[in-house]
Amino acid sequence: MLQFLNNVRDLFTATIIILLLHIAALISLIKLALGKVFEYIFKLLLLIIFIFLLVTLSAFDPKYTQSWNDIKETWESFVDFVLYFDYQELAQWYKSLFSKDEKEAEIDS
Repeated sequence: MLQFLNNVRDLFTATIIILLLHIAALISLIKLALGKVFEYIFKLLLLIIFIFLLVTLSAFDPKYTQSWNDIKETWESFVDFVLYFDYQELAQWYKSLFSKDEKEAEIDS
């Protein structure tokens, strides 16, 4: 009888563990799916902004819209710029910008 109760306890414990693992996997899948959905929504918003910028820029500079490949390449670099932006590069850019302004001010005086 004691062996039977131990087997029932082991079966119950294994069932609980398997259920918890399935719940964790389901949560992980939902999290992954929501991440992809938000990524696609964000890329759609980027596309709207890109089209707006392309329309306004192409009125002044047609070199951005010479061919479909140019537009596609510009889109890919725009998405890479926004999604994989590095704040260290931005800080370095600002430092170089302000150092150029200071050097130009020293040269002018």
